[in-house]
Amino acid sequence: MPESSAGVQFEGCTLILPVISVGLVPSLAVDLLVHAPALNFSYVASLDGTDCVPFVGPADDPPADHISTALDVYKSKSHDLVVVQQRSPILKTHKKQFVRRLMEWIKEAKLANILVLATLDAAFRSDAEMMTSQWKYMSSTAATSPLTDRAERLPMYADGNPSPPMPGAEITQIYLQNAPSTTLALLQFCAEGDNREDAYQLAESAARICGVSVDRWFEPKSWQSLFGPKPDQQLYG
Repeated sequence: MPESSAGVQFEGCTLILPVISVGLVPSLAVDLLVHAPALNFSYVASLDGTDCVPFVGPADDPPADHISTALDVYKSKSHDLVVVQQRSPILKTHKKQFVRRLMEWIKEAKLANILVLATLDAAFRSDAEMMTSQWKYMSSTAATSPLTDRAERLPMYADGNPSPPMPGAEITQIYLQNAPSTTLALLQFCAEGDNREDAYQLAESAARICGVSVDRWFEPKSWQSLFGPKPDQQLYG
């Protein structure tokens, strides 16, 4: 799956993996993590995006010869953290192949822990879930890991249902079924709209589960166009 990761060492690191889901909140949260000065992330590789909808675009803070692709990899210079920023959805008929190839790369890279970020459609929240935190987490197995230990100390709850409904983030279940035993999925209920605040909350929760502290967050340049250019104020007199 790697296209340009020669010489990059990922062994022992924790991987943060966003799912293209409701409001694109996981991808926005990864944007915040990548641009947090305390985490000191830098672009290190691109993965083969054959199984995703074709995508290419300008990068927020690129090297001179870098453009954004469907699957870009960033590594922290100050912490054992790696993120895969997925900017394009998986082709419907390629989901199993994508997951298989991704898990093969994770194994080859010898990544120690996997944190999957996903959002669920709040409109499908059950009555019982309305009485709980908007965050919940699920593990790939019953085994404990540093991620589950930290999640247990946060204001969120563990979903013990082996096959819960995941409206808006169905591929998360496939990840959990195929991922290493040290995988944790962090799920957040939200609705479509201006999801920047949801992204801040998810990024903060992800950082705490990974055992790092972020005192300042910065929005990337690409966020300036989330809703297009501002309307001409002369329209309003």
